[in-house]
Amino acid sequence: MATFVIYMFYAGMFVIAKQKNLLHLFKKKSISAEKLDNYLQQFPKTGRNIGALPYDWIKSVNPENRALVTKQVQDTFTSFSRETAPTKGKSKIFGWEDVDPELFAAAHKKLVDSLKRILKRDDISVSYAGSGAVKNCHRLDVGDYSYALSAFRDENAAKKGFEDYYLRAHGRGNEPQNALTAYRQGSHGRFAKPFTVRISAQNDDGGYILSKFIDTQKKAPIGKIQESRGRFINVDRSEDTINNIHTDIGGCLWNPRFIKKKKYKNAWEYFARMLDLHSARLEKPRAIDVQAYLLEQKRKGVDILAPDFVNHMQLKKSDKAIAIKFLNSLRKVNLQKEKLLLSGDFKMIKKLLSEDASFVYSSHKSSSEEVIDVVRKFETYPALLAEELGISPVPVLENWAELYKKYGSSCDINLKNNYTKKDILEFVKKNYINIRNDESLMAKLKFELKLGKELAKLEKDYAQSDLGKAETGWDAFYDFMNRANK
Repeated sequence: MATFVIYMFYAGMFVIAKQKNLLHLFKKKSISAEKLDNYLQQFPKTGRNIGALPYDWIKSVNPENRALVTKQVQDTFTSFSRETAPTKGKSKIFGWEDVDPELFAAAHKKLVDSLKRILKRDDISVSYAGSGAVKNCHRLDVGDYSYALSAFRDENAAKKGFEDYYLRAHGRGNEPQNALTAYRQGSHGRFAKPFTVRISAQNDDGGYILSKFIDTQKKAPIGKIQESRGRFINVDRSEDTINNIHTDIGGCLWNPRFIKKKKYKNAWEYFARMLDLHSARLEKPRAIDVQAYLLEQKRKGVDILAPDFVNHMQLKKSDKAIAIKFLNSLRKVNLQKEKLLLSGDFKMIKKLLSEDASFVYSSHKSSSEEVIDVVRKFETYPALLAEELGISPVPVLENWAELYKKYGSSCDINLKNNYTKKDILEFVKKNYINIRNDESLMAKLKFELKLGKELAKLEKDYAQSDLGKAETGWDAFYDFMNRANK
């Protein structure tokens, strides 16, 4: 492809812009909507189609003609996307518009006829699979294989539904980019394999993604700690996941917490995987009690990794089997930790793990606000391995109180076992004005920690303060007005 250089006057400076293949622009990381729009305005004739057709489609095509056949199919998909972009009716739930069945039927027939003619085969069919805010999904069956053809629709409705949709990696400019990069760069097959896409600008049309249709392929679920530093984070929290494979790339942003340095990334992934595995095992019956027993023995100074410890465990036979699995994991973690201590890398790995695994929640930022996602109850925290790594599962008390206020029992912990009475009383005194009306938290402090007398004294002191008197005065005034209006 020839390279063209143009001179632009921008922000008081002359700059040189080079035309590149679109894939080169986001080969390592997707680019923003503004950059993509500006680039396509500078070079309007840039090829929008990226990728190749499935090998099954072109294996019988003469190699000399494959480029032409590929372009014809890509142009057919572009036309199909434009034909199915219009919408009909209004969705009461989301505010974007619904599809037009008659329009789809005509477009499906035209698509199938064109593909049969271009590929010179008759075993092709298409059906409607579903719709979202910015695209329609169609199942395309060619021979023995199935594909998902996602055709982008009119985005005016999406703009009404949520103004920042484009910033959150939605739309015909963002999603085709991420479909390619997410699959290629460390996604471990957790995104549907893309074949060919068309990149469109924000106010352009004809965008599409052709990818593998996921129905039977399976991947094991990825743990929450591992997910926290994956290449992508999903700010959409989409339900479009089949067999633990993302079928919809919308809402997936590059994760700023991704570990770029390979030696740290590999070591962190090992421990994160072990912690997630241990946490999953704690979901099974009796596992929490077995972990508590092992922790108790370890804190008493018993060498639970000693070869003969298993023979002295005071556990039932079924619980011993669980304990042996836990001890095997602990040995592996201990061995890997010792290696990193010798290399001098453990300090960094411990710092990273402390940020990821210190409590029961993970957080990310969308374009507008921080979103906290409670991922597991405190009881299933992998405390045995975390303690070996020097990671504390206990959050700062203020942080926990805020989460408890918002999520209740989803992030409940035993305060008595994790904080000193002195620390709790200091927290309550410092924050009493803010927490006194939180009935759930106050009940937990009163009954679980037996702080009834202390809370009563704090309430009495508050009532006698200027702020308390003012509040009492306003309450009396509102009560008088309510009675007068009856």
